[in-house]
Amino acid sequence: MVLIVPRAFLKDFFEYVFHSILPDCTLWGKKSSVILEPICFLKIDGLNIVDWKLIDELMERSFVATEIRTRLEEAISHANGSELEQVLGPPIARDIFELDDNPFLYPGQRLAEFISEFLPRNPGVSRFVDGICHFHPTGDASLSGANFCAMRRFVSVMGSYEKKYVVALTIAKGNPSKYIEKSRTSKSEFVGYMMRNLRHTSLNARIFYPGKEDKDIDVSIT
Repeated sequence: MVLIVPRAFLKDFFEYVFHSILPDCTLWGKKSSVILEPICFLKIDGLNIVDWKLIDELMERSFVATEIRTRLEEAISHANGSELEQVLGPPIARDIFELDDNPFLYPGQRLAEFISEFLPRNPGVSRFVDGICHFHPTGDASLSGANFCAMRRFVSVMGSYEKKYVVALTIAKGNPSKYIEKSRTSKSEFVGYMMRNLRHTSLNARIFYPGKEDKDIDVSIT
């Protein structure tokens, strides 16, 4: 089994990553950078990715990706030290922090809210959701224990919406200092750098079934 990943999707996804990087902010009195993990839903036909959309775009009609940095900067500037310690944790590299879903500040608990609140009110959206793609800024595309738990819960819910499977795609890029530096220039410079260096980008895909064992699948970029 092979998941077909279009280069057009990767280009759009790296644009999401660009908007999700706050390259220059002050945390605990030091100049730092924050990377917010983009979560993208995938429409898949015969294991071909045919469409994609940020979870934020599905849940909020007025949402535009260019607002992510502004929202992230505002959330961090208004957070207290205790909240930041709980949601940012140890740096992934020197003074570089990753922000995942959390209950304290932006972006909130996106996937949990999608499952428990948004989807029951908008069941037709399930037709679009055949996979989930997220970003690992450490270079390791392996699913974490938390990723596995989230996906197994997610696919069990999607089974009630007649989904036979859900694919989890992880895109990982190491050396965050390098691409954060590129993010200080322009979107085109950043995306161009990421696309030119696909050989140093890791992609990992796993297919999850309701009530059945999940398994790895291969990935092909077209």
